[in-house]
Amino acid sequence: IKDFFGSAQFYLNKKEVQKEEIRKEKEKNKKEKMKNTAALSPYIYHRSQKIPRLGIGTWTFGENENNKKTEIAAIQNAIDNYNLTLIDTAEMYADGKSEKVVGEAIKNYKREDLFIIGKILPNNAKQRRYEECCKASLQNLGISYFDVYLLHWRDSVNLADMVFNMEILKSK
Repeated sequence: IKDFFGSAQFYLNKKEVQKEEIRKEKEKNKKEKMKNTAALSPYIYHRSQKIPRLGIGTWTFGENENNKKTEIAAIQNAIDNYNLTLIDTAEMYADGKSEKVVGEAIKNYKREDLFIIGKILPNNAKQRRYEECCKASLQNLGISYFDVYLLHWRDSVNLADMVFNMEILKSK
């Protein structure tokens, strides 16, 4: 009888060991998955266009002239040390001064290495000022094109009209 119970105990211990090994294997796989996720490409691709997954926003940049050097350095640091080449700006940020700060920060970089997003205000879109506003933003930035040009927020802009005008803008 002792041998039977001893064998039964061994069998139970073996089952527990197997369960623990399975648990450890699952944990290892989970950690491996997390490692692989962290090692994902910093880019996504859409219609063969390489788009950075992360970028920097410039909402408050340009509001205070005393911060200009720090803001320029922040953009350059993001590009140089963190490969954050997507830069989001808009005509409304500090009434275009944000775009000028960004323009100053990026002037020594190859344009094709950057992904620049600009935005038009709904009020300007309603007035069909797409080309005028886009050109002013491009001039502020010192670049010749946007990678993406957006309506900043929907408001009451006629979407069909907006798409029509954005298509015209895109063709120029």
